Amino acid sequence: MTSWDYFVGFGIEPRRLDEFLDSQGYILSKNQPGQSENGPEKNYESKERLVDLFYFSKFSAVKEGEVPDWRSSGFEVTSELMISTKDESATEEALRLAKAIVREYNGFLYDPTLDEYFRSKEL
Repeated sequence: MTSWDYFVGFGIEPRRLDEFLDSQGYILSKNQPGQSENGPEKNYESKERLVDLFYFSKFSAVKEGEVPDWRSSGFEVTSELMISTKDESATEEALRLAKAIVREYNGFLYDPTLDEYFRSKEL
């Protein structure tokens, strides 16, 4: 099954992210992953369950060829949020949310469909 993913990088830990996401219609998922070395720390979902978010507070080095490669692209990222949907009709909502988060937290966006990185001032 195809998924559409957008990645938001944070230069500093995003404060009150839970509150901001709630204001955008996203809540903590009932099934949290718990702590793991490379997995997400928190999962969020849209109230309509079309878009999922995965927050990684510990940024780890990427394997060669893996995207996004924040550091080699010149971005100092300490944590990351992956916004994902498997529903093609929700891709606009996923991108809207990614841009809103980047603007709110002065973050960075990686759009794999364009293979481009964006700073908040470029959105």
